[in-house]
Amino acid sequence: MADSEHVSKVQEGTAAWNRWREEEPDVIPDLGWANLNGLNLDGAVFANSALKLAFCKGCSLVGADFSGANMRGVNLEGCDLRGAVFRGANLEGAHMLGADLTGADFSGANLKLANFDGAILKDADLAGARKLRASQLFSLKNLANLKASDEILEKVKEHGGITVAAHATTSKGLLKTLSGLPRIRAWQNEALAAIQIPGPVCDLPVEFRSIVENKNADYRRSHPAGNDLAVTVVNAKDISEPDDLNDASATCWIKMSEVSIEGLRQAFLDPDSRIRLNTDPEPEEHAEFLALSWEGGFLDGAAIQFNPNLNVMVGGR
Repeated sequence: MADSEHVSKVQEGTAAWNRWREEEPDVIPDLGWANLNGLNLDGAVFANSALKLAFCKGCSLVGADFSGANMRGVNLEGCDLRGAVFRGANLEGAHMLGADLTGADFSGANLKLANFDGAILKDADLAGARKLRASQLFSLKNLANLKASDEILEKVKEHGGITVAAHATTSKGLLKTLSGLPRIRAWQNEALAAIQIPGPVCDLPVEFRSIVENKNADYRRSHPAGNDLAVTVVNAKDISEPDDLNDASATCWIKMSEVSIEGLRQAFLDPDSRIRLNTDPEPEEHAEFLALSWEGGFLDGAAIQFNPNLNVMVGGR
């Protein structure tokens, strides 16, 4: 529970609070569970304070410093937190619904399960933030210049995963949610292995089609996935009942030696020969080499069983 003296001091306002912090540098403020709703504490210094489960709904905290603070479960709903500093803070499970976090600094902060629904993070810095998931950013109000997406991609790569941008061209997808430089950085990041789109590339809106086909100079990837693709595209969708599988955009064909993460990775590196959408033409019938044997000569009786993934044989010239 909060220290009543500390609560009284913060209720006196920013000037009194910051002066007290300077006079008592060794005291760690304990405001856990405190009711601070609606206070004006612009510029207040809460560095290394205990604010676990504190109620700060509707507070004005412009430029406040929360560096290193324990803010697990804190309620910051609707707060004005423009330019606030959360470096190294523990914001696990924090509620920041509808908060204005324009220009906020979350470097090194623990954002596990933090709720940003409806929040504004324009120009915010989440680079280096820990335990942040892409799904936590889907309901943001303003993501302009947000420094986070490329960090998420790198984290997935670090842990041996593959990043597939689901619903990339729809309302909560990568190309809709992000804009400007963050969208370009995320798109050009080599850790982005594939995107999911709702049908053939030719049906995409012109704005997105030029990006996916690597024709938009601003978004051009240095290592395109295929002849006409910047990145591998797949069709997939959430299946809630068996009939959903009848939708051509619900599935696609992926050729793998074995069903595994590594198999997917290899397929995404070579989509022209390993990925086929249901709307693509079916491959023509063709002959296959199953095995090769010799009769006569020094190889008489020898035989080779070919791998079913064999693509070509190149002989001597």
